[in-house]
Amino acid sequence: MSAKKKNNASKSKNTVDTANENQGEELDKKIKALEEQIELSKRESKEFEDNFLRAVAESENVKKRTAKDLDAAHKYALSGFTKDLIEVLENLYRSIDHVTEDQKENEVVSQVIQGVELTRDEFVKIFKKYGVERIAPEIGDKFDHNFHQAISQIKDESHDPNTVIQLTQAGYMLNERLIRPALVVVSA
Repeated sequence: MSAKKKNNASKSKNTVDTANENQGEELDKKIKALEEQIELSKRESKEFEDNFLRAVAESENVKKRTAKDLDAAHKYALSGFTKDLIEVLENLYRSIDHVTEDQKENEVVSQVIQGVELTRDEFVKIFKKYGVERIAPEIGDKFDHNFHQAISQIKDESHDPNTVIQLTQAGYMLNERLIRPALVVVSA
């Protein structure tokens, strides 16, 4: 082959090699750009998934809080009404407690007392049905600051310290929540 043909062939080969190299570099750039887009898409997908899972969890928490609040509203909706009726019930207890033995012997008074006792017992039954419980500590019971309120302390040798020696006013709970503490006198 002539030198000119060899030189032209060599130039052709170099041009083809350069064109192949340029195409290879462009292809590498395109592949790298696609890989970057894939990575970006993966990160965005993960972020969307995380946000979605957080939103679902928050939604579940809102449902639970709402259900809990609704349950509490149902349980304690009667507290104001109950507080008002407590005084009526306590008046029934007081009326029975203040009847003397002589008065109990009178037939008319005895029948009235029985009627008051029946009314009181019906009140207690209805209160229990709706979760209302009377707190009336006995003399000698330990003072419990969770349910009792001491209105005074008296030095009393016949009782241990910190025990109830007098009940002034009964307390009440509604569905295990204190709505009125029992007022008591405590031994010192």
